[in-house]
Amino acid sequence: MASQVVFVAPYADMANLARQYFLSAGDRIDVITGDIASGLAVVEALAADGAEVVISRGGIAELIAARIDIPVVPVRVSGYDVFRVLTTAFAASDSVGVVGFESVVAGCRSAATILERSILYHPVSDPSDVLTAVSTAVDRGARYIVGDMDSAAVAKGLGLPCALLQSGVESIVQAVEESRGLLLHLNRRHEQNALLQALLDHSRDAIAAVDASGRLRFANEAARAVYRLGETPESELPHLAGVVSGGTETHEQLVNVGDRAMLRTTLALRENDRISGAMEISQDVTRLRELEQRVRRETVRLGFTARHTIDHLVGESEAIRRVRRMAGVLGGDDCNVLILGETGTGKELVAQGIHSAGGDPSRPFVAVNCAAIPSSLLESELFGYADGAFTGARKGGRPGLFEIAEGGTLFLDEIGEMNIEAQARLLRVIQERRVRRVGEERVIRVQVRVIAASNVDLAGAVEEHRFRGDLFYRLNVAQIRVPPLRERTGDIPLLIHDIVRIVCERKGCSVPPMPAALIDAARKLAWPGNVRELCNLCERYVVLIRSGVGEDELMENLFTGMAAGDESYPGNAPGGRSLKAITSRAVIDTWRECGNNVSRAARVLGIDRATVRRYIDAGV
Repeated sequence: MASQVVFVAPYADMANLARQYFLSAGDRIDVITGDIASGLAVVEALAADGAEVVISRGGIAELIAARIDIPVVPVRVSGYDVFRVLTTAFAASDSVGVVGFESVVAGCRSAATILERSILYHPVSDPSDVLTAVSTAVDRGARYIVGDMDSAAVAKGLGLPCALLQSGVESIVQAVEESRGLLLHLNRRHEQNALLQALLDHSRDAIAAVDASGRLRFANEAARAVYRLGETPESELPHLAGVVSGGTETHEQLVNVGDRAMLRTTLALRENDRISGAMEISQDVTRLRELEQRVRRETVRLGFTARHTIDHLVGESEAIRRVRRMAGVLGGDDCNVLILGETGTGKELVAQGIHSAGGDPSRPFVAVNCAAIPSSLLESELFGYADGAFTGARKGGRPGLFEIAEGGTLFLDEIGEMNIEAQARLLRVIQERRVRRVGEERVIRVQVRVIAASNVDLAGAVEEHRFRGDLFYRLNVAQIRVPPLRERTGDIPLLIHDIVRIVCERKGCSVPPMPAALIDAARKLAWPGNVRELCNLCERYVVLIRSGVGEDELMENLFTGMAAGDESYPGNAPGGRSLKAITSRAVIDTWRECGNNVSRAARVLGIDRATVRRYIDAGV
């Protein structure tokens, strides 16, 4: 393998001088001696064998730079070299002609002026011009020729005295130092190119680029596989040639390449307002679908999925039937939905039912309570943030909930608690289906269905200027009102049985029998906490039963702190009666309906005879 630097000397003395210097300096540099023709051939072979920089002089240096794609460092002729050879020439003749490549004889005019002598100056740019230039100098009266190897050889052939402009060791040292700097730069560039090439080849996307004439300049392994560039001519990228000629770019265009469906983006490359080429990035649609499935599986793993369906909306009242019907209808659409209802009525359950009715259960369902997040952090939670966007921001940034919910549903609970500034940004995202992370300029496309919920009158909030009207109308495409529990008391027995069953499954115990007195008392409460409060009651019931509380104490302990006469209960029992009084009344009414038969009443109520007798004795 050739050394990285090659020294091409046009004459033997220069080659010997270079070898002596390289030996003393410890440089590993190949030195060859040759004229223009042989020098070009040798350098071409050495470049193919790994040579990266050439050091040469005169016409050889110029022609190597013009014909071979390799950096060339010229060995310059120093001022000392010029004065030395001209002094010798003027001592021999009063009429001196200077002939040679400009890079060699450039300083001769200035040196002659300083010496107060005149010269016949004939620079050449091609070896074939040397004979003509020497002859012209002779015709003009030159009797002594100074120049490079070619002009000296021609002069000798014509029988003229001549002197060779030679480069001293100082010029060689300077050229070597320049080659070292150039080689260091080239090595760094090679490392960067190798890293870039590895990254591009590792990419599953097909990436290719052409120059201004449409010729292929780069293609990674994926692009070569897609377009079979190893088998077909490089001109088989007409779509990029069209970008170069017309400058028409495309963005995520679905195209067929052979048997593959590709999502292609083409871009014109511009330099100084001029199209210098074009590039493309193409993604395999099949792979994109696989990635989407992986993202969905990861979303499921992280818990961003719906756990409930419409069937989990328990109840047979007309009010809850309407909710189920509407949720089923909206599940087949992607319009925004506004769910209204008091706290604890099950608005998120309805939202999950709508989402689940829409098809693929692996689609993300992301829920956020707008009232539970400080206003200063709500925007970063919804829209994400860039690296260093604010103090305490996670290194590398973080995707927002809109990005996490891509392809699925974002449930915004307590939307009425969102501040006006965040409402404005939310409106823009919903309208444009694009999101921009906090502290970042890049815009990300999102395809997300928004379901919002509120326990306050949003229409009233709009009138009071606490909620943006344009956002309200954007969210209120479809509306579902979830009834409070007091408006569907007929569903309470079904709810109690279902909730107790779920609690027992979670605790790993058997489902206990449900006393009729519990259900009857529960139906007489106003339930300001709605189904959520009923869930607490059912869990308390299971806990008490498992702890071995006797039947005569169960009812009293079960409803502790749930006095129906509490003013916090809207629509509480007439006369502000306590729950104990309501329970007593229920037991006595049942006893009378059973013909004053204590045993029959105890069986109906699911409690023992002693408890029935105690309520009768206390209330009659």
